[in-house]
Amino acid sequence: MSNINTQQQKKNTDFGRTTGQAESTYAGYTAALKLFDKFQQSREDPTFAQITMEDIENDYLEHTLATFAAWMANTSIADATKKSNMITADTKLKYLGKVKEAFKVKFKEHEKWKEDESWYRDMKNGFYKEAKRLQLQGNDELYKDRSTRAIYKDISSIHDRVQLQRVKDRLNNDSFVQDLFGVCRELIKTASVLSAGSSGRNFQERAWLILTFLSVGRGGEIKFLRYDEMWWDAYFQCPDATWTEMKTLKQSSMLYGPDSASYMCDFYHSLGCFYLVEDGLFRLGRGRTIDKYVFPDLHKYQNSSVAKLLSNILKKHTADSLKKSTSVKGLRIGSTKTIAAHPSVTLVEQISRGGWSSGSKTDVYTESVPALNLPGLLALLGWKDPHALVYPPRLSALTMTLSLQ
Repeated sequence: MSNINTQQQKKNTDFGRTTGQAESTYAGYTAALKLFDKFQQSREDPTFAQITMEDIENDYLEHTLATFAAWMANTSIADATKKSNMITADTKLKYLGKVKEAFKVKFKEHEKWKEDESWYRDMKNGFYKEAKRLQLQGNDELYKDRSTRAIYKDISSIHDRVQLQRVKDRLNNDSFVQDLFGVCRELIKTASVLSAGSSGRNFQERAWLILTFLSVGRGGEIKFLRYDEMWWDAYFQCPDATWTEMKTLKQSSMLYGPDSASYMCDFYHSLGCFYLVEDGLFRLGRGRTIDKYVFPDLHKYQNSSVAKLLSNILKKHTADSLKKSTSVKGLRIGSTKTIAAHPSVTLVEQISRGGWSSGSKTDVYTESVPALNLPGLLALLGWKDPHALVYPPRLSALTMTLSLQ
């Protein structure tokens, strides 16, 4: 009998039950974890009982809870006790709390529990607002920090090269014009697995920067891009991925397309080089969740560490006089300004690409119509008409630009 009780207690502990806990309280954990498992299974991810420490190391515990919270907040879930009703925002909040506590019991040694858990309080507050259908105010910090300069894609493609050179000559400053194009060019030039001091992943680093810029993303968000949340849109002839914003709990559609003039900052070229040169598609075949991510190398880093990593890459290939004002946040500032400056991109389309909230009911529409973020993308890629249909590049497009670069 003792062995049976011990086994039963262990089983209950795995699902968040503690010694002396009331049956009704444990029933709440059971309902919450059943809902969590339903969500995980819909993504073909491991259930709560199957999840290992490897699946949720570092910030991936927070990401797992955040994606579940985003889904639960925006999904109508039937109340099993009332045939005609849906569970309320308050009940959803209780479920989120019980799932979090279940993780805390099962993974006692996880580093997230050693923090003050402010990350969960922020998540909970944002979740409750979303569940109540109150629109989140972005409170975007882009323009509050004036110490960070904007990093644009390719300044020389916008302005006359002769005029830019004249400005540089007057200032006697070769670092006057620094953009993503220049950083990517340096990464390509120095890409070599055998070169001294090389990380052996220059093409992967280039892809991180390009996708962060095109997604108007924050520094650590690139790590959550998954292949099983990416599709080919037959109408727009481009990939449609799911972009996760940890700060606001939003998951939005993110379309990607070809650059208008060059391969240097091109979505297809950057991933192609990563795949071919650095085995970007190689996986160990273990069938783990980590294999679904586009950049599994980032799995071991926390969000803040990824942002710092990207900032260091930018600084490494930036002139000394600009290093202090250079960070990954500059990519988001630059992409935001580029979209806003395009005369043919509407405010609604700007909001859609950047993932902001206007505070009006329009946000419901922008979030439900992925096509609205395409004009913002084409503006970033240098297309004059952001409402035109564009197509994947041919190899001939690559040879045409080689002589120019």
